[in-house]
This record gives sequence, C-alpha cells and structure tokens, in this order.
Amino acid sequence: MKILVTGATGTIGHDLCVSLLKSDHQVKIVTRRSETDLLKSWELPVEIVTWESPESTPFPKGNLDDVEAVIHLSGESINQKWTDSAKQRILNSRTKATQYLSQAIQEEGKNIKVFVGTSAIGIYPNSGTTPLNEKSDVDSSDAFLPMVCRKWEQASEDLSKHLRRVIIRVGLVLKVGEGFLGQLEPLYQKGVAGPIGMGQRQMSWIHIDDLVRMFQTAVEDERFEGIYNGTAPQPVSNSQFNEEFSKAMHLPNIAPVPPIALKLLYGEMSALALSDQKILPEASLEHGFQFHFTEIKQAFQDLYSWKTHYLDRRYYQWQWLNKDLDSTFEFFLSPYNLEQITPDFLNFKVLKSSTEKVEKNTKILYRISLRGIPMKWQTKILEMIPNQCFIDNQEKGPYSKWHHIHRFESLKNGTYLTDEVTYRLPVGPLGSLFAGTFVKSDVSRIFRFRFEKLRKLVNH
Repeated sequence: MKILVTGATGTIGHDLCVSLLKSDHQVKIVTRRSETDLLKSWELPVEIVTWESPESTPFPKGNLDDVEAVIHLSGESINQKWTDSAKQRILNSRTKATQYLSQAIQEEGKNIKVFVGTSAIGIYPNSGTTPLNEKSDVDSSDAFLPMVCRKWEQASEDLSKHLRRVIIRVGLVLKVGEGFLGQLEPLYQKGVAGPIGMGQRQMSWIHIDDLVRMFQTAVEDERFEGIYNGTAPQPVSNSQFNEEFSKAMHLPNIAPVPPIALKLLYGEMSALALSDQKILPEASLEHGFQFHFTEIKQAFQDLYSWKTHYLDRRYYQWQWLNKDLDSTFEFFLSPYNLEQITPDFLNFKVLKSSTEKVEKNTKILYRISLRGIPMKWQTKILEMIPNQCFIDNQEKGPYSKWHHIHRFESLKNGTYLTDEVTYRLPVGPLGSLFAGTFVKSDVSRIFRFRFEKLRKLVNH
C-alpha cells in the first residue's frame, strides 16, 4: 500500500516507517521541515511532504491522490512545562492539524481506505485498580489532558462516515532513551528517582515494538475499526514498575518520591506521572493481536539487555544508504576504511590488522588522540555474520568497556544499518561524574561525522 505517515520523525514514527518499508509498503511522510533540511539527519526511502504549520494552514494540496492509508501520529510533545502558551500549542497541534488533514482526506483522498489516528489513555479517568477498557466511560472533566484527548478524537470523527477509522489510545511507551524512559533514565542515574508515594498507582505501558505492530496491524487488518487501547495486557503498580526498572538499570530501588515534590517541580504536567489507570487492550485481544511483551520484567530485559553495569551508557544511531547490501558490507570489511569515516580530531590511524578483511577474531590496533592525549586502542572482532552484522570489542584502550554492534539489512534496494555502542568510563563513578558529559559529546560527534561521511562515500 501507499501509506501517508505524519509525525514520522517522532518516538513512534521512525520505527513504524521502517516496519512498513520492511513489509514492502510505500511510505510518504509529512514533516514541518524542508526536504533538504530533513535529509541532513533523517533519511529513509520515502517520499517527503512539507507541511510547515499544520496547526494553522490547510494540508498541502495534491499529496493524497495515490495514498491508500493514513497514519496520523503528529502532535507537540506533552513532556514540557504546561504553561498557557504550551497548552495552546499542544491542543492546536492535535486538533487543528487533525481537522485540516481530515478535510483534505474527504476532498482529495479518493483512494484512502483507512485512517489510523492517535490519542492517549489520558482520556480515561483515574480508576486505581479498577480495570478500564475501550467501552469504559471517558473523563468528561475540564482537566487539560482528558480535554485534549476528547477534542483530538472528535477532530477526525467525520471520517468514520467515509472510510475505516481507527483510533489508538496510547499508554506509556517504553523505548530506550526516548519519551517516558528518556526522562526517567537520567534521574535514576543521578539517584534521585523512585516509586511515587506508596507506589500503588497503576501504570499502563507498552513496549515500542508492540505499539508499532499495533499501528501496522490496524492498517492491514480490516477487522480493526473504532477505538483501541495501545497498552500491554498486564498493567503494573508504580512500585512494580520501579522495582523492575531499577533491576534493568542495575541500581537500587530508591526511597519513594513524595507526590507533592512532583507537583512543585513539574506543576500541572505532574498529572502524567501521578495518573492512576489500569487500562486493558481488550479490543485488540479480541482480534487475536499477539503482544510480544506482556510482562514489565520481560519488556525491560529486552530494552536493557545491553546494560550489565549501572555505569554502562549506550549510543545508538541508524542510517539508510542508497547502496546495495553487498557493496555496503564490503566497504566495512576493510579495517583501513575506518580512517575515512573517523573525524580528524581523533587523529585516527590503523597501525595493524591481523587479517586483511574483517572476520571473527580479527584484531585491529589503532592510534588515536582523545582530548589531545595520544594513545593506542586495540579491538577484537567477536562475531561476524556476512551481510548481517559484526561486533568489535575493546581489548586495550581508553574505555573500561567498549562494545560496538554493527548491523546491516537490505531495505528498498538500499541498506539500513545501525550502530549500537555500549561504553563505560574508567575510574568508576568518578569517571562518569567528571568526564561523562565530554565523552558523550565526543561519541556523538564521532558518529554524526560517520553518518555524513558514509552518505558521501557509499551513497554516491
């Protein structure tokens, strides 16, 4: 199918676009940014539509003729202080944009068969341990979050007269380094987070992979129509959530956080952390949707499998190259090609490689300069699977741990590659305290340079 996706660069959007492309769909994304600006940091084999002001201008004409499905994810982040101006932006980015898009679909989307929109479980009232499902009453109060959700869903109601309309009410999305966990991780690393109050508040969560599959299934499975809860089948108490998260982070389960502290720190936005809802995804379960992650322990074990020590840090980067898999993988098999994709500030030089091409057990000796200090660095290839992945691990060098997984996958006549680095600084907590910020910045610079250089070397 040809699928239009708004909010494609957000927490859910990128993973969803990749999943759709792997399933051989064609994807057209909508972004506020110009195509030239977007491609500096975000590139997939998709068509790009620029819609600069979705909250105040109609959807650009002529972009729906060949579209068969729409997935509408866009909306300003709610993870910010809820000032009056921020609340207006949050509301308009959901309601006005949805109204404009719905109007365009009715006027120009003659081939569109399904619209999958987004909402949030904030539309339900706090219910404690009483379970709520898609048939439960929504919160009719004037509180900000339920009001936004109600108006957000109402903005696309007219579409149900013309096509199959699905609304997914999303819970707490679990994805490393982003969204809810993106805010929680640094707090735990600083030792200032723990269960809220007595820890009995109910939390309705979902693993990012299951949520992506739910959105895609809603497009592909014609049985999906109406309201669906984007939550895992087993909500947990706040204390259970924090206990399992602490284990995944290899940190102690810290003393409770008083609710009043959150209200003082975040103001009205503290409602996100203080919600108490046990939301069940009964509608999708009735259709036989299979969740891969039903228990919070299982979800955290998957998300943080890379973390074996509380000081472990992770850097993750993805990239699509307009080059076939064989050629792309071949480029990485030469250790000496690493010099071409490493920034000058490292003064990087390959001194010796035990094999001409990368293979299992290859040892590579480099010379580098970190913050002006020259040193040698030796890595060993722990695993190499042709056209799939290879793993290099530091044996001698500046880090206490450096474990780098390179993954490669064919995608739409090109190659989708990811770098996942787990690193740990020497000198224990002191190393992280005094050098953590600098090292994080350097690692980011290294891989951003690699991103840009690979595009030039391999893409063209």
